[in-house]
Amino acid sequence: MESPNGQVILISGASGGLAKGIAKTLFGAGYKVHVIGRNPTRLGDLATDLGQSNVHVGDLNEAGTAERIVGRVLDTEARLDGLVLGVGPYNAGTLAGTDATRWAELWHGNVQCGVGLFDAARSALRESKGTALFFGAAGLAGLQARKTTAAYTAVKTALLSYVVSLAKEEAEHGVRVNMISPGVVPHGGASEDTNCSNTWKQIPLGRPGKVQDVSEVALWLMGPGAQYITGQNLEVAGGFLL
Repeated sequence: MESPNGQVILISGASGGLAKGIAKTLFGAGYKVHVIGRNPTRLGDLATDLGQSNVHVGDLNEAGTAERIVGRVLDTEARLDGLVLGVGPYNAGTLAGTDATRWAELWHGNVQCGVGLFDAARSALRESKGTALFFGAAGLAGLQARKTTAAYTAVKTALLSYVVSLAKEEAEHGVRVNMISPGVVPHGGASEDTNCSNTWKQIPLGRPGKVQDVSEVALWLMGPGAQYITGQNLEVAGGFLL
């Protein structure tokens, strides 16, 4: 992507704090930003910034939603240059406390929704030689055992495997695919465990992350400074879980 001017980005999960922060940062940098979210109330401030027509209310768990919204963006903009796939439920329970229904929710929300949205946008991204950015979680590469987030990190690890393979497959078409993995980042809608002072003490850089820490890295990964980077998982975690 040579310049943000005129470039069109579609961001899912924008009802939540991190994806919403990325949307605002990319918009401020000159990108044309469209967002997807399930909660119209929580999307209200983005409608003010981006314009109501750029805010799409929909649930990517429902069949046809991804194709409908991508089609609407293409009808409006005639191009799509990037995806930020920010949707995905969190789970802090133990494995013993995670039933089959919750496993299905985690898998579908974190993996299938991203796969479906990328599939819907694949042709447009190939045409623009665009980029896609998925959300992971800190510590995936180390395959560390977890006591309270094992199910969540299991599905995120599967997503990472998908991302690196997708990056290799799409490289011949000029499409870059990466993952950004936040650590402990308190924000609106985040799990209560992000506000645990004992957890903060485990972060080598001495503080929890900020939404801006994540959004600035996303801005770089989506832009020309990272045009030779694909198939990577970049942690924004202050050294957490090293």
